[in-house]
Amino acid sequence: MNTRIFSFFRYLFLYLLALFFILFAVWYSEKNLAQAQGFDFQNSNRKNQNADATGGLIKRDYVFGSIDGKKYLVKDLWDKHLNQAEESLFESLKSNFSDLFFQQNPNLLADVSTFQPTEEEMKAFYQSNALEKQGSYANLKDQLREYMAQSKKQEIRQKIFEEAMGKGRVTLFPLPVALVQFSNSTAIAKNKAEFSVAMVEFSDYQCPFCHKFQTTLQKLMATEKKVSFFYRHFPLQDIHPEAFFAANAAECAQQAGAFLDLHNWMYNHPNQLRKESIFAFMKQGLTKEKFEPFQKCLETEKFKPKVEEDLALGKSMGITGTPTSFVGWYNPKTKVFQGEMITGAQPYAMVKKKLAFYLTEPAPADF
Repeated sequence: MNTRIFSFFRYLFLYLLALFFILFAVWYSEKNLAQAQGFDFQNSNRKNQNADATGGLIKRDYVFGSIDGKKYLVKDLWDKHLNQAEESLFESLKSNFSDLFFQQNPNLLADVSTFQPTEEEMKAFYQSNALEKQGSYANLKDQLREYMAQSKKQEIRQKIFEEAMGKGRVTLFPLPVALVQFSNSTAIAKNKAEFSVAMVEFSDYQCPFCHKFQTTLQKLMATEKKVSFFYRHFPLQDIHPEAFFAANAAECAQQAGAFLDLHNWMYNHPNQLRKESIFAFMKQGLTKEKFEPFQKCLETEKFKPKVEEDLALGKSMGITGTPTSFVGWYNPKTKVFQGEMITGAQPYAMVKKKLAFYLTEPAPADF
């Protein structure tokens, strides 16, 4: 019996020893193959390369990997891809909750799925958005019906999701965040541009979700007294034909010292963004000396290049829809911003929590 036990453990030992050498050989061959192909095997473990605490942020100098010994940082590999990934994850979570909610409430699902705008609503939308340039009402009728139905469904789903977040049914846990950095020197300041924390909004005057988000922004401006708020343009011309014109009008109003007046008016009157309506409104608040330059500015599209620059900047950072905002650190001297992206008309509590982090966390030493 003792001999059999001894033999059993001897064979077990030899088996484990052989398995160890096999696994070691596989690991060693993969390591050499990776190095031969120009991939730094040890640096593939980001935790080793970025072991210092970052407070849940992927900094722009975060080492992502290396090729032939050359280290690549997040800023070298397009921050926008990381922001787009976060946006996709958020939309997937929202979609999953919507599916669950409508499974639990099948009657509401039927109401949402079968919603169709009335003929009067479609005609009003066609006229108020000056869609004559894109075709007759008869030719655009089917597209209008589909667009308005989808917009309504999206609005209902967003409202349900926000209510669920408010009731604690949905919780968002912070992901590692890719920080973007850009010059903010041409942005319009909505308040004092002197604070070290800022929120930069990229928006569209015809966007219904942007209109909704203004309530949140006004509340934030009233409560966050140590945050600078900025506005930049991202008109979605394919679906909002008057948005680019309105963006240019906002810049002309800024030149006349009346940005907030026109800004608030346009968001409150998204169906009146034609030249005549804007001129009529501005004529009431500007002196003749200021109105005439404003009129000339708008008619000549003076700020068209600036609006296009905002659009190009937004696209380079991965913006695909509005509203899209950035919260983070701001250097009033250099006018450089560094922070994270927030997509959609997020609720007040969520944005406030994001701002609270930057208000308590010091900016990077090299910023």
